[in-house]
Amino acid sequence: MKISRATGEVIWRMGSPRGEFTFIGEHEENAPYYYARQHNIRRLPNGNISLFDNGEFHQPPYSRGVEYALDEVNKVATLVSEVRYPNGNIFCATAGNAQKFSDGSWFIGYGVPSPQFVKRNVVEYHSDGSIALELSLPNGILAYRAYKFPWKELITKPS
Repeated sequence: MKISRATGEVIWRMGSPRGEFTFIGEHEENAPYYYARQHNIRRLPNGNISLFDNGEFHQPPYSRGVEYALDEVNKVATLVSEVRYPNGNIFCATAGNAQKFSDGSWFIGYGVPSPQFVKRNVVEYHSDGSIALELSLPNGILAYRAYKFPWKELITKPS
């Protein structure tokens, strides 16, 4: 939902059967829940939004990073890009986040991955969807979100 900060009024709803948006380029087999239990919705520099789709109602369930271009006047959401784990399936019913970078790459924190599927807590994807980095935490250790930040070296070189 988009909510007015000034009045608290609901401006529009995007997902679910009560959503007001038409989806273009999405997986019709997932209608009306094109995404579900989403986390970490962000406005990108290009005006699009990215989100982490936990994917509870997909068959079979799968989690992914998604980017949509929004026409807020006509209430149209167009799928621009998505990323899913290519070597099996990762599904997490709760938590998680998706970072979309300007070069088209993604950094996905898979929150609480289901043990019935591939267990990865973090996967970084190149812009073509291939894997750059995979990280799995020990059993019983969970990460609600994981982020990638630029490293700023603080050590000065000796003279």
